[in-house]
Amino acid sequence: MSNEAPEKPPCNTPEHDSASTVVDGDGVNDNNDTSNSALAKGLSTIISSIIREFDGSAAATSRSQDQLSSTLDRLTGEQSTGDGGRDHENHKSSLKSS
Repeated sequence: MSNEAPEKPPCNTPEHDSASTVVDGDGVNDNNDTSNSALAKGLSTIISSIIREFDGSAAATSRSQDQLSSTLDRLTGEQSTGDGGRDHENHKSSLKSS
């Protein structure tokens, strides 16, 4: 018994078929160049769409953080009127007496 893997049959796809290979004299398989170019274009399209989606999410996060910061500034501005928060206590006591 041998532990060697059986030899695989040759691939019959057009890009691996030496009979259909187009070579223009530069020693480079032009079919592979075409398929590599198509693959590169496909990857570029996918990556571009991911980057656009990420940029949109980042912009939405930035807007949300700006709103949160503005709201916190407004809320802390209301409490930091110099009365030490006593106005809040006066408001609570006025609710109890109503």
